[in-house]
Amino acid sequence: VGEYKPGSILRVKMVNFLTYKEVEVCPGPRLNVVCGPNGSGKSTILCALCLGLGGQPNLLGRADDVKLFIMHEEDSAEIEIELAPKDPTQPHHDIIKRHIIRAKGRSNAGASDWYVNDEKSSHKEVKELVRGYGVQVDNLCTFLPQDRVGSFSGFTAQSLLVETQKALDGDLYGDQQKLIELESQVGQSDRTVQTTEQKLEQLQKERERLEKEKERMEEREACMQRIELLEKKNLWLTFDERRARAIDLKREKDTKKAELKEVMRRLAPLEQRDQFLQNECNQFKNRINQKEQEIRAENVKKDKLMRKIDSCDDEITTIAADIENIETVQRKALRRAEMQQQKVEECERVLNDLPTMEKLDAQHREASAALKQAKRDHDLIKRDYMVQHRNMQDLQEKIGIENRKFQKMNDDKARRREAIFQRDQNLAATYEWVDANRKLFRRPIFGPIAIEVTTKSQNTAAYLEQHVPSNTLRAYVVECKEDYDLLYREVRQKMNLPVNIQLVSRSTQPVHRIYSNGRMTLMKEKHGVIGYLDEAFDAPGPVMEALKASANVHAVLVGSSRTQESIDRHGLLNLLSSAKEGSSQATSYCIISAMNDKSYKYTGQVSRYSGKINTRVDEISAARMLAPGVSEERKNAVKESIAKLEAEYEQNRPIHENLKEKFEAALEVGKQRNKCVEDVKRRKNQVSNAKIKLETAQRKLDDDIANAQKDKSAEKKRNQKKLKKCIVNYTSTLKVISETQERIMRLTFAKAGMTVKDNVISERVARENAQLVKERAVAQALQQKLEEIMHGMNQIRSELRNLKEQAEQHAPLYDSSGQELPLKEQLEELPESVEEVGAAIEECRTKMQGMENNPGVLQEYGRILRAIEAAEAERDKVANGVSNNKTKLERLLHTWKSRLENTIKEVDSKFSKYMQDLNCAGEVVLAGSDNAENGTYNFKNWGVEIRVRFRQAGTLQVLSAQRHSGGERSVSTIMYMMALQELMSSPFRCVDEINQGLDERNERLVFKRIVQNSTLAPGAVTNDHSGQYFLITPKLLPNLEGMDNPRLTALVVYNGPYNFKDCRDWNVPKLVERAESKKRNVELESADGETDEAEEEESEVEVPAPRKKKNKSRP
Repeated sequence: VGEYKPGSILRVKMVNFLTYKEVEVCPGPRLNVVCGPNGSGKSTILCALCLGLGGQPNLLGRADDVKLFIMHEEDSAEIEIELAPKDPTQPHHDIIKRHIIRAKGRSNAGASDWYVNDEKSSHKEVKELVRGYGVQVDNLCTFLPQDRVGSFSGFTAQSLLVETQKALDGDLYGDQQKLIELESQVGQSDRTVQTTEQKLEQLQKERERLEKEKERMEEREACMQRIELLEKKNLWLTFDERRARAIDLKREKDTKKAELKEVMRRLAPLEQRDQFLQNECNQFKNRINQKEQEIRAENVKKDKLMRKIDSCDDEITTIAADIENIETVQRKALRRAEMQQQKVEECERVLNDLPTMEKLDAQHREASAALKQAKRDHDLIKRDYMVQHRNMQDLQEKIGIENRKFQKMNDDKARRREAIFQRDQNLAATYEWVDANRKLFRRPIFGPIAIEVTTKSQNTAAYLEQHVPSNTLRAYVVECKEDYDLLYREVRQKMNLPVNIQLVSRSTQPVHRIYSNGRMTLMKEKHGVIGYLDEAFDAPGPVMEALKASANVHAVLVGSSRTQESIDRHGLLNLLSSAKEGSSQATSYCIISAMNDKSYKYTGQVSRYSGKINTRVDEISAARMLAPGVSEERKNAVKESIAKLEAEYEQNRPIHENLKEKFEAALEVGKQRNKCVEDVKRRKNQVSNAKIKLETAQRKLDDDIANAQKDKSAEKKRNQKKLKKCIVNYTSTLKVISETQERIMRLTFAKAGMTVKDNVISERVARENAQLVKERAVAQALQQKLEEIMHGMNQIRSELRNLKEQAEQHAPLYDSSGQELPLKEQLEELPESVEEVGAAIEECRTKMQGMENNPGVLQEYGRILRAIEAAEAERDKVANGVSNNKTKLERLLHTWKSRLENTIKEVDSKFSKYMQDLNCAGEVVLAGSDNAENGTYNFKNWGVEIRVRFRQAGTLQVLSAQRHSGGERSVSTIMYMMALQELMSSPFRCVDEINQGLDERNERLVFKRIVQNSTLAPGAVTNDHSGQYFLITPKLLPNLEGMDNPRLTALVVYNGPYNFKDCRDWNVPKLVERAESKKRNVELESADGETDEAEEEESEVEVPAPRKKKNKSRP
């Protein structure tokens, strides 16, 4: 433990962590080289160090969730790290344990439990403990994981300076942050002073503007004070006026009270006389009402008797009508019986004219039998006819199917399109879009070219397909640039589909043939040339122009078997390549010929170097893209099938027509027989209906005769008796009505006499009452006037009290001791009438209307004054702060810059030396320190630049991922970290697979440098050295210099399902001894030239068989 620097790693234990089920690693105090195959768990040790010492998963560049580091199919993982103590003599070592639980928490921190020395702790406490040892797992200069190696060379100069300061001396980084903060504060303070000065200038302007408004507001305030005095004067003037009015009302009240007393004295005798006359008039009215009641009672009796008379009259009328109705009913019954007798005789006549039912039944049986026989004959003929008719329909349907099939076969363009689109789905999708959006194009669009051309034979299709490139046959043809851009944008850019487009001119260009008419006639007659290739197929004009422009179809000759013979025997190719008239240069050509079932294309090209013709011969295979949709054999088969079906149809036509005639004849016979049956049924129905009518008429006749013969004399006598009784009642009731009318007349005469007397008394009462009303009106008027005066006096008393209270409250003239107040003297100087006071108030108000009412001006003026004082104080305070901060900044800058420049100078010296050892060059420069402007240092822009040169001819350039290769960046990174190593404060450093990608020479030199810097002799005490260094690599070169250094510890990782359960089961000396023995035996066997397989097995190293783990680790 004494050799371990405080904070170094003494032990790392991992349980269910990534690839390890359970393992314990004990690194050495100096250089530790961790080797092992890829995937065995080397970087897992680095991950355990980072996470176990409080680091977050994102520092490793692998994952963002710590739960992902738990072994597959396990619920938790555990990391335990033992650190070297600060005092080697103390027995206590700090042991940090992190327990990661998969089912716990949602965040990285929440998923872990922390322990320090077996006591529950927190993440924050662990980080403080680790920081106390100087451990920096978040600094790439000291802790460089495998997945973050590329990030180091991607550091900006500013980030590299920050990481370098953290790794070397935390105080340097802290001082830089203080300088950045002080510089920010100074800049902010300067801006604050400028802002405050601007604010003061604006406040001064605002104060000058408000002074004028303040004067106007003071003048307005004086007007308001005068108005207030005038209103107080008005209160006392109003009180005096109301008091004078109250005195006048009191005098008027006394006068009206005396007048009312005199009127009441005259009114008393008139009221007594009026009461006597009213009583006498009421007595007469009561007697008149009594007579009226008696008259109404007699009238009620009279009305009741009159209703009885009306009832008797109605009953007499009804009985007389009943007597008359009995005689009328008998006469009508006799007439109905006579008419019904005539109907019976008519029905008997009709029934006698019809045949008998027996005869009709016989006729019906005979007609039904004939109908059944006709139906049987019809069914037999119909069955034969329908069978033949269905056969004819089937033949017609088959002929139609075959004709449609043949028509479809003849549509070569459609068949060819289907075949092409089946082979090229992208072309099909392109055509589908074009066909659906043709209206978007300005001009017609054609294509693909393969479906636009129509060849005149299968051979022509093969010629054209062989000669024209496949891309051209799949191309679309447009006639304007706008259509070209639209098609390319929509299909190629938006739909991401390949598309070929050819743009041709709208006008058709004249064809320029390469051979003259005379020469062409000669070739046709002597060499069997048929014509040009563009004459062997048809296509729309723009498509033809596109083929001429891209494939020169107008210059390709098409020949026959004679042409092939001329090529073989008569030198036709020489004729084609011969120079044109007026030229000595050979001519290129292209001609197609046929021989037996094969065709060939001869292409002659003039060499640009020799000027000679180079001929190429291609055999033409059968067309695929331009092949007809259906072969002629299939078309002929369909034609034969149609002819055969039509012949069969014509053969069966006479049989079908004969059966049709028989069927129609049998159908006509059946209709006639059915008509006979229906006629017999109709006559039977007529007979039945006639019998029913006769029976109904006879029944009605019997009823009418019975009604006519009924005896009505008894009923007639009963009605006559009722009539006599009603007449007697009618006469007696009339007598009683007459007596009642006489009593009503007597009562009416008595009532009239009483009414006359009552009218006389009423006239007297009216005269007396008029005088009484007149006197009462006078009294009432006086009483009302008196009440109004009393009410007015009460109101004035109340107003006087209120006015006096208001005046004493708002304008008191005396104090509580009775002494006069100054206000009384002020009010005496004012006008003495209400009108004059009102005019003065109006004058002041008119004057105030010209002044803006802005009560906040004075407050705003005061606020501006206070703001000016505060701004001046703030300006002075900030200016003092700026001076103090600048003093602090200059003092701290001198110390920090001196230390930083010395440190960078020392790192640069070591880095330059290390790069020279590699035959390269390098330097470390402090950037940004010379860019101070106007006292601004921009400390946050200071940085460290690593400049390197790997070739003698080059110049030093800043290390960059864009400029340098991966190996160059790795070498530079290692050398920079080696230059920092002796100056670092961290107790250990880790680098993961940084040597990968280096060539052999550089890897050896780099490894040598790592060993030298990491194994330097300690100082005065055993732990006074640069600390632990972890180099993780999957492989090392053989015979590396420094591998035998005693301060180097090799940690070899063996991991897998068949490993030793306990690493202590290894016996390294025995393994080495048996390996050497095996090597000697092999050399002896090679010398003797014998190979004995059994002996070789016996000489193998006998290593103890590894025990299989129960729980396999993930490789």
